[in-house]
Amino acid sequence: MGICVASMIGSGIFIVPGEIGPQLGSGLNIMIAWTLGGVLALCGGLIVAELAAANPRAGAVYMCVRDALGHGWGWFFGMTSVVVGYFASLAVVALAAAGYVRHFLPELDERLIATLIIALPAIAHGTRVLAGTLINDVLVGLKVGIVAAFVVAGLAVSLDTIPPPPDEGPEPDVVSAPMGAAIVRITFAYLGWSAVNVVAGEVKRPERTLPLAVIGSVVLVCGAYLLMNLVYLKAVAPGSMGDDIGAVAAAMIFGESVGDLIVLAIILLIVSTGTTMLFTGSRLVLAMAWKGELPRRLGRLNHSGAPSMSVLVYALIAVGMLWIAPVGTLLDYAGLLTTTCMAMMAITVLAQRRRQQTRPFSMPLFPAPVVITLALAGWLIVSSALEDPVAALASAGTIAALVILRPWLTGQRSHADTTYTDRP
Repeated sequence: MGICVASMIGSGIFIVPGEIGPQLGSGLNIMIAWTLGGVLALCGGLIVAELAAANPRAGAVYMCVRDALGHGWGWFFGMTSVVVGYFASLAVVALAAAGYVRHFLPELDERLIATLIIALPAIAHGTRVLAGTLINDVLVGLKVGIVAAFVVAGLAVSLDTIPPPPDEGPEPDVVSAPMGAAIVRITFAYLGWSAVNVVAGEVKRPERTLPLAVIGSVVLVCGAYLLMNLVYLKAVAPGSMGDDIGAVAAAMIFGESVGDLIVLAIILLIVSTGTTMLFTGSRLVLAMAWKGELPRRLGRLNHSGAPSMSVLVYALIAVGMLWIAPVGTLLDYAGLLTTTCMAMMAITVLAQRRRQQTRPFSMPLFPAPVVITLALAGWLIVSSALEDPVAALASAGTIAALVILRPWLTGQRSHADTTYTDRP
């Protein structure tokens, strides 16, 4: 559960509210959007739990998609998860942390700060497995404690007035393209609900541990996000929200001095998310390399057993992305393709159920979670494309690039009947 919580609670809750507040225009719309985002994450979590429990191997969901839909779809899902769910998301996380660091050091280049935020944890994860694990465990505890303190203090403080919002025009309907596009951005904040699948081969009693970890973490984080949004709405009107929503709300609620301490805490939370992404994302790259879906040299382990090569490549690509695009562009891009991956997982669980009658874990209320996932995913993809055609074109370009590059990236690919092993 710690990996999922650490992956979800981080940069998203301190960036996304400011991105969607003016777009949605009211507190009610904001709460509805975050609730629907939580519903989508919970349905996705149930799907991941069933797939991972039935296939407890490193990169479990990727392996399930590959086995159920074929090598081509499996490779596309894995690569999309890597490029969007990890590379682009790590770039967003680093830029978000850098934005808050510039609250104290405004003269420094945001991209340079973000580069350092990625490089330092990458050294820890790429050197020793123990080093990365210890860092993650410590920061998870700090993260939960700081968010809880922020929520409790924020709800307890009484504010007489908040800044008046700018005139943003009429509020969008609940079922509308702006609402759907906002939820696409919200999916970034919930992204970590699937993180546990990439370490499925390392846990004991996966049929029990994986479902509890995924479902428990989604419920916990959804509740925390709703409370955090109540704190934001108490301090800042939706139309006045911006990218630095966490710093602005902290200053409004606690005053400048204590607000600075809150900003430091936010930086710790975001860095924690980045370190967790490095841990889980490098292992997905590792699983694909061991299976021959990526060049095999990416599956090499150092003398301590750490995936040094996959961590290095992961960090370099994320750094390259943050120097190319701003946070907003990366956020829309990541959310759109992540939603596509969720639809693929829903289709996979249907295909797997047709082939396997017995399952270590069966999602409750089936097929409702699958139907909800597919329906919401379709609405969100269309809405995001209507609201942000540039992000839609970038996503389509990524799909085309993956198709074109597949023969080169899988040039050392093993035969389809090669047995999976946990070492190259």
